[in-house]
Amino acid sequence: MNGCCSGTHISNQVVELSCCDPQQAAAALPLAEPLLRSALAHTGIGDYRDIENGILAGEQLLWLALSGRDTLAAASTQLQSSAVGKICVITACGGRAIREWLHLIEKIESYATAEGCERVRYFGRRGWLRELEGYSQVGVIADKPLTESSKTLILQA
Repeated sequence: MNGCCSGTHISNQVVELSCCDPQQAAAALPLAEPLLRSALAHTGIGDYRDIENGILAGEQLLWLALSGRDTLAAASTQLQSSAVGKICVITACGGRAIREWLHLIEKIESYATAEGCERVRYFGRRGWLRELEGYSQVGVIADKPLTESSKTLILQA
């Protein structure tokens, strides 16, 4: 899994995407947690505890975009079967300084290819479509709030 690492020079620092060894992911989760929680809060799609449990159980992988000792972004992925074949789902992705690390998604795509996946799929904000080359919308997620408290949740596009 650590063979998934790659770097690029930016701002006199190397930004590297690291796929955390599932046996050591628990130690890396504190770096990823605020970034993943923030990403999930923006959409309401998914729950951090489910992603954390999946990572700790080895059912999902944790990826970190690192610049020196600074964690710029975190993502989680899960391999799934679908009607179109095996897919790699980016279950959450969040961070800052997006221009410094977004291109590193190619490493997740390479991992998915090596695992025999037909495609990479992500669940997230609509704005990601503008940023990710080659990705297109293939469905819709529609919500109807059923309680007053859920009506106040503001989801960002």
